[in-house]
Amino acid sequence: MLDGLPAYDLNQSDFTRQMDPDTPPPVPGLQVSRYKKAEAPPFSLQSVSDDLMNMEIDRPEYARFVQQQMGLPGFAEEWRREGAEQLDQQAVASAVFGEVGEEAFEQQKRRLDQLEASYESTLARPDLTDEERVAAEKRVADARQQFAREIGSGSGISPEERKRLEGEGVEFTKSFLEQAAPYQEAIAGEKAKQAALRAEATQMAKDLAAAQAATIGTVSDPDEDPETIQTVAKYSEDELARMQQEMEAKARAASTMGAGIAGMQKAVDTSPTKWFTTTAFRDEERRRQTTPGMTSREFFESKLPGFEERYKESPFFRMEQQRTERKQAQEEEQKQREYDSQRRRRLRSGFGGRGRTVVTRGRA
Repeated sequence: MLDGLPAYDLNQSDFTRQMDPDTPPPVPGLQVSRYKKAEAPPFSLQSVSDDLMNMEIDRPEYARFVQQQMGLPGFAEEWRREGAEQLDQQAVASAVFGEVGEEAFEQQKRRLDQLEASYESTLARPDLTDEERVAAEKRVADARQQFAREIGSGSGISPEERKRLEGEGVEFTKSFLEQAAPYQEAIAGEKAKQAALRAEATQMAKDLAAAQAATIGTVSDPDEDPETIQTVAKYSEDELARMQQEMEAKARAASTMGAGIAGMQKAVDTSPTKWFTTTAFRDEERRRQTTPGMTSREFFESKLPGFEERYKESPFFRMEQQRTERKQAQEEEQKQREYDSQRRRRLRSGFGGRGRTVVTRGRA
């Protein structure tokens, strides 16, 4: 029987353990677990494997440093935070339940406390006129109503404080669920009455059938043959007719209530607040207030600037510099050897090669 109940109804402590923030739902039975923030998936190394491979080719020391940083606990902790979806749960609670956040509540409460304190100070003045008293009463009454309108049915206010303000004539803004609750309760009540009438009519039909078949035994008629048997009915025809009428009246009443219930349900279903009490609305509000978390690649790329800065202070960076310097020296040496080789070839073929032979013809 308990398998179909929501988590909050089955185990409140387990529900609050899973929720973030750790607050139970304002409406018992609402499956809030479907609206909690989803955790980050495991980090995908495959999505950044090409980047790591290119680093390994171009900057092997940096690649080893990056892999070392990715293995530290801080990297995993940041991924769990940034890879998880960002869900504004307070905004969802505000839209669905009319709740306000703690900061907004405290701001409204401080404002009301200040105005009530000012009101008490005004009343304590010995020279207070009737006009000033009336004006002060109106100001504090308006402030109390504004407070109730702003915080609505949200969390933060104690039951005692709410009762005090309601005693002052304040009406708190109701959430859509609270606005719909009386109508839903009325429909549920009418359905319960209808079910009871139908059950009574069914039972009366069974009783009537039993009464029609019931006897109190058999007797012999002295004026007839002693072997002749007469059956005596337990209920008279008038009694059976009365039972029939009562059964039919119950059935008609149940049928009549069905039309009324259908009308009430139609009024609720077509009311402007109906949409705001549906699971579809809650799902849409959750989607609207959710920002997807980073992908593994986006998170990795966001960490690279920080990796680069820390890399400059690490031994890996000095190893890279030394390797780069050796490579540059080797390249310079290779360039010098190539230059010297080319120079020798030019000398042999151009300037330092075989000289020209000058032949002078003698005079005749």
